[in-house]
Amino acid sequence: MKNRKFRKGIVRTLLIQSVFIFSIIMGCNLPNPIAPSWDMDLNIPLINKTYSIQEFLDESDEMKADSLNNVYFEFEEQLDTLTAEDQLHVEGVKEVFTQEIGNFSISSPGAENVTVEFRDIFDQADAMNGQSTVVPSFPIAPITKQLPQYERFDWIEISQGAIDISIENNLPIALGLPLTVELKNSETGEIITSAVYNQVIQPGMSSTEQLDLQGKRITSKMEVVISGSSPGSDGQVIVIDADAAFKVQAAVTDLSVASASALVDAQRVSQEDHVVIEDSVIISHSIVRSGSFKLHFAGDFSIETQVLLSIPGFKSPNGETYIDSVIVPPNGSSELFVNLTGYSFSSDGDDFGSQTLKFSWIIKTLHDPNVPIEFYSTDKLTASITLSELYFSEITGRFASKWIDVPDQTFAIDLVDNLDSLAFQNAILQLTLFSQIELPVTTDLHITGENNNGDQVEVVIQEILSGGPNGDVVPNDIYLDRTNSNILELINLIPSKIHVTGRVLVGDPMQSGTLRETDAVNGNVIFNAPLAFMLPAQNYDSDVSDLEIDQDIKDELDSKLNHGSIAVHINSHLPIGAGLAMYFAESDSNLYDNPDLTIGPISFESGEIDESTGLVLAPTTSTVNIELSEEETNYFTREQVYSGVRLIFPGTEGNVVRLLATDYVDIKANIQVAVHVEDSSKDTK
Repeated sequence: MKNRKFRKGIVRTLLIQSVFIFSIIMGCNLPNPIAPSWDMDLNIPLINKTYSIQEFLDESDEMKADSLNNVYFEFEEQLDTLTAEDQLHVEGVKEVFTQEIGNFSISSPGAENVTVEFRDIFDQADAMNGQSTVVPSFPIAPITKQLPQYERFDWIEISQGAIDISIENNLPIALGLPLTVELKNSETGEIITSAVYNQVIQPGMSSTEQLDLQGKRITSKMEVVISGSSPGSDGQVIVIDADAAFKVQAAVTDLSVASASALVDAQRVSQEDHVVIEDSVIISHSIVRSGSFKLHFAGDFSIETQVLLSIPGFKSPNGETYIDSVIVPPNGSSELFVNLTGYSFSSDGDDFGSQTLKFSWIIKTLHDPNVPIEFYSTDKLTASITLSELYFSEITGRFASKWIDVPDQTFAIDLVDNLDSLAFQNAILQLTLFSQIELPVTTDLHITGENNNGDQVEVVIQEILSGGPNGDVVPNDIYLDRTNSNILELINLIPSKIHVTGRVLVGDPMQSGTLRETDAVNGNVIFNAPLAFMLPAQNYDSDVSDLEIDQDIKDELDSKLNHGSIAVHINSHLPIGAGLAMYFAESDSNLYDNPDLTIGPISFESGEIDESTGLVLAPTTSTVNIELSEEETNYFTREQVYSGVRLIFPGTEGNVVRLLATDYVDIKANIQVAVHVEDSSKDTK
């Protein structure tokens, strides 16, 4: 501006000198002087911007270019690791077992005998002793004979047992018919049992009746009462021997005692029990990572006992079967607690849900057998076993098919803003899953794309994975494209986020294998879509810019304008034609919605296309001049002006086009105005 004023000063000085010289030559007959004026052209730059595909790529983490500048969409993420650690376990159980030890087996008290002499049953035997005579039949009045006292018990309540009552006839006469022998409590007179002999017992013969004692109570002091009849000598002459006798013997056999006060031998009772493990694995071998069991023993009898316990299913880290013992005090309890960490475990049973953990226990009484004890059939020892939930570091066995949830994951996708209607021609999803699980694994994965409108497309992946033995990692590559899935539909949704959910089915009930806590399934997912696309009609709005025009130029625009125009130069290296419009406003908040001034739209052609490849060979240049009114031109003299460019894409009409990272559109726009200038510094006359 200063140079322009300087030039104007020189011109003014030359004009004044020329007029002065001319006035001298012509004298006073000169016309009135006229002030000098001229037209001046101003060129004001408005826009100078290159919109490159590379610029779009820089705005998106997922839009990339390869070494040949081919543009493609790629999204890659690592999937969370799914480990078998929390799957190697069986549920805890609690069982209560009872062993009654009141039904002690004690030694039978043996046989006790009493004799009944001839004189005891025949009143004339002493008077006729030594004589030969015929003895007529006669009744036998009840005769009571005390049995010798049993030394091993005071009393016993018999749960099982019998007593044999035998008659051995050493008389010269027969006994019966009938003959009755009653077994009685000599202290109370209570009849315990009785035997009736319904046959004649001849001299020199014997007869035995066995009586059931179940539920009977016998004491150490018992007696027998004999009654009945005798046929005498049956008409035969016999010699009377008053000392002759018949013997009654009571022998207790096969005795089990429900309760007693007796001398009892040390008892040893064995029992085998099992705990049912209802789980979906048949364990042939495993190593316990954490877990425990607790055994609680309680006795309600006054005998100290020892419990010997064996659980063959558990073996210590050095390979020894778990064996232990505990002392249970009289009418008391004791407890065993075992930390199973490091133990190996195996179960019994071949069917799912019916496996068992067996354990055996032996109960030994620790009393003095020479001291009488009192006990009852209701006396018992109770064993409560509590097996916690067991977690394993390794299991070998057969696994029923079991679904395991995959951790849910959500990934954000950063696509180019304002280009949310891309239509990709193809898409590829590569899912690589690394499996260490040698058992069969079937996936049921759901990959769901969701855009900003809430629209969703789901891709389901159901594949069988291979795993390596001994924890070896085996990669499993899964490829999905438009030929075998709806992955193209998902990518054309232009998702803003990706959800990964699902589960895996592990195990085969017919196949045995090993599963370790460190065995895992992890992987990564890669979406890849070449940017050979169909583009629907849509707009792309540039960022809003602050338009800066020199104040001196604004001052010139305030002068009288002859005319003004905008010259737009467009170099397009895009594979499609488009249009552009320029927006101007004094506020940047509503530039595109409510502009003060709109220039365009202006159409421009695509670049020069190679028909064989569809790629741009060279840019196409377009120049457009748009006339401006004085009002439109003067708009740019305002204090603050914001500008923006809207690229208007008409769409590819279903045709597929390809982009390179080197494609671009270059836009230059200038205001061209002619200002008529008059020199107002010289007064006219």
